[in-house]
Amino acid sequence: MARYTYQSETQEGSSGEDCCADQPCSPQDQEEPKKCPKPTPPVPPDPKTWDVPENKCCKCPTTSEPEIPCLKEIQELIGEQADAGRAATEAALFKKELEDLLKVAKDNATKYTPDIHRELAEEWQRQDLQIAELLRTFECAVKCWRCVVDCYLCPLFNQIHHAEQRLFGRKQYEEVYDLYDQRYWYSRLREARQRRLDRVNAVVNAWKLKPVEKIRAVLGENKTLHADALANYAKEPGKWIYPIFLKLVPIHLAIAPPAGSEWKTKIHKRFTEFCKSSEGKPDVCCGPDMDEWGLRQRLIGPYPNLIDPADYLKLVCCIITKYWKPARLELGEAALGYETANDEILLHEDRLKDWPKKFGESAKSVVPVNIACRDFEKPRDDAAQRSMSSH
Repeated sequence: MARYTYQSETQEGSSGEDCCADQPCSPQDQEEPKKCPKPTPPVPPDPKTWDVPENKCCKCPTTSEPEIPCLKEIQELIGEQADAGRAATEAALFKKELEDLLKVAKDNATKYTPDIHRELAEEWQRQDLQIAELLRTFECAVKCWRCVVDCYLCPLFNQIHHAEQRLFGRKQYEEVYDLYDQRYWYSRLREARQRRLDRVNAVVNAWKLKPVEKIRAVLGENKTLHADALANYAKEPGKWIYPIFLKLVPIHLAIAPPAGSEWKTKIHKRFTEFCKSSEGKPDVCCGPDMDEWGLRQRLIGPYPNLIDPADYLKLVCCIITKYWKPARLELGEAALGYETANDEILLHEDRLKDWPKKFGESAKSVVPVNIACRDFEKPRDDAAQRSMSSH
């Protein structure tokens, strides 16, 4: 493996920024979230039907039950009202959650002052220099660190990635052949949208639950972890590969000031770019990554980062309007589709349950006791009647 020289590589270009690790993005008003095409819910084909009566010479008499022309419309209206009731309940819950979030966000904004921001950012910058130096000395002591990561840690990520692909895949099938297929299709869609909402909720909570205190606590934990690593890695370097490269460095960069700010990391990107199977698909419209997180991101979870205090409420509003609301609505659509398919399945399953035992009773109830064959005769036209009379 080639030996890296940290000092020379960080001097590439005028400032070395091209070699530095990525920092979080700033909140952006002009961009939109990634638009994933919504799958079209498949509909099973209609079953084969037979004409009634099959014998063309017969005419089935009308039943004694009066027909209700608007029965279908009434049933549809009942379904619409049930959907409206669920929507009203969801709307009330959504309203309360928004009110609570707005109250907490305003309170957080008053506590996240420019002075506090600068204090935390300067502490982050001091730790950044210390961590960059720790990585340089660690690399000098353990020149094969990248081989250790590739040979021992990346295979673990590969196993997780393989398991997820086997379970979830990347695309739902486009055709269904019966109601069980359709219900399963909706169940997979519901699960996928629940995972998406869970990701969004995790980011919302990271920025809602006292972000200033969280960043301050992380800085304290990282300071302790850095001191421990610096004092002990030379004795048992293998024990410090995971804490340094998969905890200290990624968490430190997760809370970093946004790219383009006056505080820039000195950590080289080679210490963050490894294990391809652990990479995600970033969507940073609002600043934080809101799309499918990579495995390394999920290993540490979402964190608030040191954005400008003036951007805090703008970031929260962006997340809520562009991600949280759509994720909730789309999950509701998938859940409703599942319930509708399941209701129809239950209807047909009830019809099939013990049908051989019930069939006799059903036959008795529909076949009249006294049969008048003229009721089954088709009306003949006048020409046919005259022809029959002449013979």
